[in-house]
Amino acid sequence: METTIKITTNIELIERFRERFLAAWRKGQEAMWEIIDLCVEADRYGEEIYQILDELEVDYNQFRRWQRIGYAFPPNARNLNLSVSHHEEVAKLLPEVAQSFLHLAQEKNWSRAELRQKIKEVELAQAKKAAPPPTTDLKPELKKYLKPRPHVEAIVLTEDGRIEHRDSRTANTHEYFISSIVASVVRYIAQFKEEQSKIVREIVKRLKCFLTDDMLDANAKNKNYDDDKNS
Repeated sequence: METTIKITTNIELIERFRERFLAAWRKGQEAMWEIIDLCVEADRYGEEIYQILDELEVDYNQFRRWQRIGYAFPPNARNLNLSVSHHEEVAKLLPEVAQSFLHLAQEKNWSRAELRQKIKEVELAQAKKAAPPPTTDLKPELKKYLKPRPHVEAIVLTEDGRIEHRDSRTANTHEYFISSIVASVVRYIAQFKEEQSKIVREIVKRLKCFLTDDMLDANAKNKNYDDDKNS
């Protein structure tokens, strides 16, 4: 009975989401921020969102672009005097840099193309400066996972809990490695909403095991057990 109620509730939530998305879509350009917020919310509903996109003939790549804008600019970080396209141009930048460019775009009445050109000018000026060498104090077996590709945008989780966009030519490889692990863990936990606390506690317990001698002791005990078994 409980499972049936849960499935019914999920179906109702998805249907209500579908109705809201369709209503916003019919409004067109005037509801772009509403559509973007719904694209961000869509992550809660998994693969069911694809049915809505197919129904509206929304390009999947465009949907992902709207999601990136929504994540980069939550409601309190938007400049409503500028277009969504202005925000898309600066979405790859660090938050404080993006806000500076948006402020200038409003102040100087830049079009999207003009804003893009100004960003390119700044990037070219920065590229002329020598990039710091990548960190090399990593174990050899980890380096194969950290080899940066030229000019790749990546999202990094900083030590103080902020999310930043970085350029792989200058970013710290530790940050990429750790952030990719965190992102994988978060995606996994998100699949089990009712067991998230339990999974987090289990992850913490396992990490403590890895960071102490407990793991070595456990491996030694298992080896001794196997040796006794084979003798």
